[in-house]
Amino acid sequence: MIRASCFLVGLFGLPLVAQTPRPPGHPPPTQGSAQPEKALTDPIAILKRVDAAARAVRTVRYHGSCRYTGYLAERKPVVVEGVILLGKPGPYYGFGQFVFDVSISVGDEESKRRVTSGCDMKTVWVIDHDRKTIRRREVRSPADYFLCLGKVGMTASDAGMIEFVHATPFEDEIHALNATLLTGRTIEGEDCYVVDVVYTAGRGESVWSFSKKDFLPRQREIVLIDPRTGQRGARVIRIHQLEIDPKLSDDAFALKPPEGYEISDDGSR
Repeated sequence: MIRASCFLVGLFGLPLVAQTPRPPGHPPPTQGSAQPEKALTDPIAILKRVDAAARAVRTVRYHGSCRYTGYLAERKPVVVEGVILLGKPGPYYGFGQFVFDVSISVGDEESKRRVTSGCDMKTVWVIDHDRKTIRRREVRSPADYFLCLGKVGMTASDAGMIEFVHATPFEDEIHALNATLLTGRTIEGEDCYVVDVVYTAGRGESVWSFSKKDFLPRQREIVLIDPRTGQRGARVIRIHQLEIDPKLSDDAFALKPPEGYEISDDGSR
């Protein structure tokens, strides 16, 4: 509604401006000379803008990655990266409609493995391209996701960001124990606000990076502290080439078996 209102004001306001006499010596206004929005300094105000922007999203497609930093880099040297498509949230798994077409590597490039997992809210499926196998299973309960996807399929979803399609995407951040605005940074060419959030009830800490253009997330660092050593580590989800509400076919989230792949319907393999 804000965009529509601005458009109407601009459309119907132009004739009035043109008919208003200008004092001598005053040049006509220059089109496109509007001043850029001032940077926000209140982290809660930023989070509220982010929440509103995320609530407006229906579907999203992006290139994403997930990796571990700090002390976690050695303990869990897993990198997930690829193209993610998210639609309606699901009643069980969070992600209802999804496709994760990603590569998973552990430690080095030679271990890279391509996996595609997805769900259209009726059938969940996972494709192992190295083994040329497909598992699929009808969704009737939360267990069906885990039984079908297995460890590899679940790992494929590590680069997913549920906030894009969640009913209350940033309520927890707005009502956090503490939110601090940090020095801004650039994420994949996007100038970003950076907000450090400490959640209530001991639910941890995240450092978020939000684009100053569209107020949507470009990075989340889920902070984890080693209870024995106090060392700091993080699971880092990074996003680029973000497309909001892309035009999709009706079967965008359905399984499309590659030719020659072996299909298992019971999800037990």
